[in-house]
Amino acid sequence: FIKSSFKTIKHYYIAFAVLICAPLFNWRIEVRPETISYLFLGIYYFNLNQFINSKQSIKRTAVVILPLMLLWVNTHIFFVVGLALLSAFLFCSLFLKKYKGHSKKLGFLMAGAILIALLNPGGIWGLLEPFMIFKEYGHGVSENMSVIYMQRIFNQDVKFWYLEAFALLMVVGIGFFIYKKRKGEEVDEGYILKSFLFICFLFPAFAMIRFIPLLGLISIPIVADTIQLWEKIEVPFYKQEAFYKNTLYITVLLLVLGFVMPANDYTRYWAPFYNKEKMGLGLKDKVEVSAELFKELNIKGPILNNYDIGGYLIYYLFPKNRVFVDNRPEAYSVGFFNKEYNPLHESEEAWQKINKKYNFNVIYYYRLDLGEHVQPFLLRRVRDPEWAPIFFDDWTIILLKRNDVNKSIIDEYELPQSMFSETVVTR
Repeated sequence: FIKSSFKTIKHYYIAFAVLICAPLFNWRIEVRPETISYLFLGIYYFNLNQFINSKQSIKRTAVVILPLMLLWVNTHIFFVVGLALLSAFLFCSLFLKKYKGHSKKLGFLMAGAILIALLNPGGIWGLLEPFMIFKEYGHGVSENMSVIYMQRIFNQDVKFWYLEAFALLMVVGIGFFIYKKRKGEEVDEGYILKSFLFICFLFPAFAMIRFIPLLGLISIPIVADTIQLWEKIEVPFYKQEAFYKNTLYITVLLLVLGFVMPANDYTRYWAPFYNKEKMGLGLKDKVEVSAELFKELNIKGPILNNYDIGGYLIYYLFPKNRVFVDNRPEAYSVGFFNKEYNPLHESEEAWQKINKKYNFNVIYYYRLDLGEHVQPFLLRRVRDPEWAPIFFDDWTIILLKRNDVNKSIIDEYELPQSMFSETVVTR
């Protein structure tokens, strides 16, 4: 995304654009498969941008785009974003004079990418899966929620306000330059293309927060271009010398804000010295301790776990132990969530019925689960004489059923009731 603008936009404007967009593409700094899609999207954007600006042949572009689609469709469901980007470039080539000579070749490239996307284990259904996967699961998935919904829940989170301010400023800025274009003033059609791409990614980002990093990445070129265009506006504040100074002042201000704001996802990479435990690569210290203890003690299932910790348990305990649920809601039926998973948290009657059905031997939870009924359920189990808490750390809690199988472990590891309260369990 940076390289696509390197020869046409001043480098310090690109650097400033990256700084502005960083809180967006840093939104989901987690171990997630979609990271590979961020990389593939960048490769797609760069090569399509090179082609449509006549800096690269269609053959060279196809050699990158088509094999990469084969890999993408068999790697992550966001391959559809690559097809959408191709469609956006094709659409713009049909309506912008500068790019009309590329329409036919882009059409063939688009058709080729769709055909190659059929080369997946699901065939046509694999190609259509991205349009069917985002459905009612019976369980809320935070990354699939809208910005407005999440802002209502986390109303103190500055990230959402930043996103809204960023979107508003960009839409106003883009609108201003398109207005100048209509008035007959010179605005490169490449700017119109970037603006169109920005709008295409803006709506999905507000509809589902999982798309916000994609918006942040695709915004780098348009933000850099917008900053450079302001240089030509003949307003006292934006005369060249003043513009350079003001750009410097704003950059310093943003950096200072990054260091003094509360340490959350927005600032973790702007303020690395503010919250040192979030620096660097790899896992947080001791995050694997509960799973290692579970294996060391040779604890037997069946396990009752919550949604948030399912992937963690599969990684450490499969195939010896199976999970009750994991973080792939599309892999479970709506009936499972509505008739079993959700009810067991909501009422003691449902818990007793489902516990009898599965005969759970272990309760293994990510204890910071924000589900409405999860914390009360954990508190009830901690105080339940039939269950003994044997492990508790910053992330997890493990309880064992009081029976002969677990007796020796409970005798050695049981935690005192005095250490548990509502505050302790939730924080």
